[in-house]
Amino acid sequence: MMQYLHQTRSKAYTISAALFFLLLLFNMFTLTEEPIKELALLTLDWTYMLAIFILGGLFAGKMHFPRQFKLFYLGMLAFSVLYGLIFIFNPAAHDREVLTVILLVLTFLLTMIHIPWKENQLDIFAYLSAGLTLLIFLHWLIEGLPMMKFQGLIRNPNITGSMLATFMFFPIVRFNMAKTVGKIILGTGIASALLLIYASSARAVLLLILTMAIARVILRLSKKIFSKLFYLVMAFNVIFVLVYGSLSRVSFLEKINQWSMDTFGKSLFSGRQNIWDKAIGFGAEKPLLGHEIGILPKDFMEGTHYVHAHNQYLHIFLESGFLGLISFVLLLFGIWTVFLKRLDLTVVRWAACFFLGLLIYESVEVSFFHYLYSIGLMQWLIIGVGLSTVLYSTYAQKTGEGISGEI
Repeated sequence: MMQYLHQTRSKAYTISAALFFLLLLFNMFTLTEEPIKELALLTLDWTYMLAIFILGGLFAGKMHFPRQFKLFYLGMLAFSVLYGLIFIFNPAAHDREVLTVILLVLTFLLTMIHIPWKENQLDIFAYLSAGLTLLIFLHWLIEGLPMMKFQGLIRNPNITGSMLATFMFFPIVRFNMAKTVGKIILGTGIASALLLIYASSARAVLLLILTMAIARVILRLSKKIFSKLFYLVMAFNVIFVLVYGSLSRVSFLEKINQWSMDTFGKSLFSGRQNIWDKAIGFGAEKPLLGHEIGILPKDFMEGTHYVHAHNQYLHIFLESGFLGLISFVLLLFGIWTVFLKRLDLTVVRWAACFFLGLLIYESVEVSFFHYLYSIGLMQWLIIGVGLSTVLYSTYAQKTGEGISGEI
């Protein structure tokens, strides 16, 4: 009888995990056209409510808060409290919706971390990701195999590429654990995602993938060098945003720009140099606490077509100044320190490498809290699964218990 109840419970958890992941996948269609967009916006709200409900259940049960997470929790607390205070005391900060999304995303991340993910749930995520990738691949075939600016049902090829990058993670993680047929399915999904990302001409996503691959090679060679990559990546992000504008005026880069045009159909200098220079100057006017939550480029660039700063760090600086940016970097650094604790685990290794790729990606796009946050939820899920693996594996080592509880 007990065995039957255990099997029934396990099947229920498996079905719940599948439905939850399908919900996250469908949320991304907020980035397509009506009427699908409206329905996806509704399921996005359901996702937040579900995360709050699960977190409440976890709090009612037994949650673990290991010391290794203290920088992460400190960063999350500082970031959320600071944004709340800015909203309360800054008369200009009246975008309640943006603040709400930021707090809901942080709640979602906290929930993902405290769910003890099982291998069979990660398998479900892997096969669903591969399956959806193959459906998009079929769409690409029907459209005539376009090799530039493929966007599928999404309204922008860059967004399509970003979405496909998240679909690669779980198939990669579970590939070696799969049997022969599974390896064929997951391998085909990974290869199709890479091809479609190239066909989307999403250079930022290619940079993410390249960073992840390089990081994985470095990790294989030296954990000591790998542990320093966070600092190198963040230093690169700072230098890049400061010098990118001046690079567009360097004559010898014209040949590289022409190569980018020939290869991707896009100029190397995408126009970000125009908005970044103005954004830095505008942010410097209120460097400590920023201007306002929900600030848009039109607030400091007359007649602009940009809808965001195309840089997550710069966007946070504009909203909350150096204090907000420091608290955000502390949150990121807290995540990194946790990953370094259990690089012996496959999920954590790949999550750490993907995280480094995301840090580069966020220097040219905005998805963690703004604009592409439906894709950002999938990115936070990946980070959360990695952190959860560290949390529960550490707890199991200390107590001698297995990982208990499932979604």
